[in-house]
Amino acid sequence: MSIHMLQKNDKFHSCNGKRVKIMDFIGDGGQGEVFRVEYNGDKEYALKWYFPQNATQEQLEILKVLVKIGPPDRRFLWPLDIVQHSEKPEIFGYVMPFRPQRFKNATGMLSRKIEPSFLSLLTSCYQLSDSFLQLHSKGLAYRDISINNIFIDPETGDVLICDNDNVAYENTTYTGVSGTPKYMAPEVVRNETQPNRFTDLYSLSVLLFYLMYIAHPLDGKKEAAIHAMDEAAQRKLYGFEPLYIFHPTDKSNEPDPEFHANAYAFHEVLPQSLKNIFEKAFTIGIHEPAKRVEESVWRGLFVGLRDNIVNCSCGTESFYDITRVKQGIETKCWNCGKTIPIPARMRLNGEIVILNNNIKLYPHHTSGILFNFSKPTAEISEHPTLKIKGLKNLSDDIWFVTKPDNSILQVPPGRSFALENGYTVKFGLVKAEIRL
Repeated sequence: MSIHMLQKNDKFHSCNGKRVKIMDFIGDGGQGEVFRVEYNGDKEYALKWYFPQNATQEQLEILKVLVKIGPPDRRFLWPLDIVQHSEKPEIFGYVMPFRPQRFKNATGMLSRKIEPSFLSLLTSCYQLSDSFLQLHSKGLAYRDISINNIFIDPETGDVLICDNDNVAYENTTYTGVSGTPKYMAPEVVRNETQPNRFTDLYSLSVLLFYLMYIAHPLDGKKEAAIHAMDEAAQRKLYGFEPLYIFHPTDKSNEPDPEFHANAYAFHEVLPQSLKNIFEKAFTIGIHEPAKRVEESVWRGLFVGLRDNIVNCSCGTESFYDITRVKQGIETKCWNCGKTIPIPARMRLNGEIVILNNNIKLYPHHTSGILFNFSKPTAEISEHPTLKIKGLKNLSDDIWFVTKPDNSILQVPPGRSFALENGYTVKFGLVKAEIRL
């Protein structure tokens, strides 16, 4: 039987005076053990209890700050309260929200234990970019962004971010975690700086690349040629001589077809707009921290890409890539090879939105309230007998549809209008043009 630092039914009082009761052991990590606990009568909480060697005064002071300022947004499993041992107060832990079972560790993507759709994956990338934007806007640095600290719901793409006890203000002198190998910025690998917002931006880019490519942006032929990946080899590859595997001019570290099949395959599938931003992140961004890709850029990009997914008849998702469309290249299914007919689409706020059968529009689209996905305002509908595709009004406002002959159709809440080429829809102050 395993012996843990805390036992079932152990009871404590938190620093905020709340009752804490140990319910079950969940797991352990490099810094401590995690337990499900009853916190002030509620069983939906977890307690991270530090190993004695990790229960430092420095860590305690960081936790006090984090508890005081609160989480940047709801996606962080943030320290809510501190618990100290009644007899040994130098030993402690912290209470955080409990992770629902629908969230799986994102590392499962690397072993294909979980395989989210492109829509879910892009949603995860959008939410991660948005959450780290909220964190950085408070003057905080996460310091250890990696796939190990991310949980995703494979069905919806919703994310949770754990291990937030290493977060600190940028100007804090902190001797703790510097990051996870392969995710650390080159200047951190070279011991030239403490983790900060700019090093977080690099780590975020690596994480997003991992999620989209199931590969590392620097692991190409140079990595494949290394026989022993010891510390010296890692420092050279990720710190002193980092080179993007899809560098536009230097091909010496391009992916090896045998060892880096994922990188090759996804590079053919993913749209050019995404590849362009990754190229910036791992060329200019490697060497000039101040020019790294901002969280807001990633956020806007992934939200836009969610609207550009097209579905093949075989059930596979692909992308409506405007770069290829302008070049006259048909959209091909990467799975079956068939040409994918482009469904109805609308030009809205200067962007293309593909009107797939499962599409929903939100205030982000129809009200001009960017990144508001709180409640659907429209969805695709189909006439039960005529099989005509329409757009249903789920908002509280009347829409006005202008036809090519300049006649106007009013669409009240709960009603639909048939999608026809050349129609212009006015969602309040936002206009959209329908194209078939």
